[in-house]
Amino acid sequence: MFPMRRAFVRAAVLFAAVFCNGCATTAFTVSYKREHALREEDLKRMHFRTSGELVLQRSTAQREQNSAEGAFRASASAMVQEIVIPKDTPLVVMKVVSAPDGDAEYLQLALSTNAPGKSLWFSTLRPRRTGHYELTPVTQLDENAKPVLAGTPVVRYDGFDYRLRDEGMWQVFLCVGEVLRAHAHASASTETPRK
Repeated sequence: MFPMRRAFVRAAVLFAAVFCNGCATTAFTVSYKREHALREEDLKRMHFRTSGELVLQRSTAQREQNSAEGAFRASASAMVQEIVIPKDTPLVVMKVVSAPDGDAEYLQLALSTNAPGKSLWFSTLRPRRTGHYELTPVTQLDENAKPVLAGTPVVRYDGFDYRLRDEGMWQVFLCVGEVLRAHAHASASTETPRK
């Protein structure tokens, strides 16, 4: 009777692992990209999510008070605009750029394909051990359309340079969105069986 109970527990754990895997957050890493043989066109059809909250801040002159996006806080000499990008915000890939030396890959992701300026850059530049695509301080592209790392820790978003409210936010990375799981499942189901 005891072995039967153990087999039931194993079956229940296996069932939970298989069916709850779709609910779990999966980090998008270099290994994941390689394992699924994802190309640039595949990445552009996928949705990604942020692993944590991002709060972008910039000081603005008083004349910029009426903005369509973000909340303003008054300080002694200027206004501070804050844009909050919540954890699990869906993002889409706009551009994929490999570093000339092949040492890193950069992904420009936007909140929507209709708003390409509202984008952030993620790369494999810093987290070489984990292979995560982490938020990266890119503010412009060079003449060859390659990302240029900012000299200070800022990001370019909607035409303006922003600082992060908390330095720990630089460790926010990309997670695989639901569309990828559907895409991966669809591509796996289209394979022809061997005879």
